[in-house]
Amino acid sequence: MKKTALILMFLMMFCSISFAGPLMDYSAEKVAIDVSVRPNTNFAADIPNYTTFNADSKGTPFTWGITTGLGNNFALQYRQFNLNTKTGDSNAYGTLRPAAQTFKELNLYYKFDKNMSVFIGALRHNYHTTDAGPTYDAPTINAFQGGVVAVTGLGKDISAYGILAVGTKHVRSCEVGLSYAITPQLDLDVYYKNQKVLLSNSDNSHAKGMGYGVTYKF
Repeated sequence: MKKTALILMFLMMFCSISFAGPLMDYSAEKVAIDVSVRPNTNFAADIPNYTTFNADSKGTPFTWGITTGLGNNFALQYRQFNLNTKTGDSNAYGTLRPAAQTFKELNLYYKFDKNMSVFIGALRHNYHTTDAGPTYDAPTINAFQGGVVAVTGLGKDISAYGILAVGTKHVRSCEVGLSYAITPQLDLDVYYKNQKVLLSNSDNSHAKGMGYGVTYKF
């Protein structure tokens, strides 16, 4: 997290005329739709005083979201990450079961300038085991969060960005990425994301890995 904060501080030191990456134009009716795949995502459940279970993704995890400008430097965003995991590591304490999971976010953004925005919002996490054996369905987790987004141009049509969020229920999320503007409306994105949320009682879950996708702005 400290490294991510330093990256955000570095990004905020620069400015540029226009950016690829996250939508930074919050004019009314401006919209950005982003879709990405996150292959090889790793999911870990940390059980205090016991062990950590690890499981890799099954199929192709994907994220999709939509951000719309509200005017007056405000924007609203919905984002969802769908993740299926395989059977995880097992030991004397049991096995991490195959599961279908979702991370859903709804955030309200406020733009300070063309390089930096802050946001507040909510995150919901669902975890449902999918095998026929003993099941473990974690309660639905609802958490409040807040964070910052910073973007900087690295050259013609290329931008770097960072997103950092913290919140209740042990919510922690950091994302750093690069975007290349193919056209003024379409960006190619590559990023790394690590997110954490309380799974049940004191059990924490982590989902981390690379993402590859596109953002369409209109």
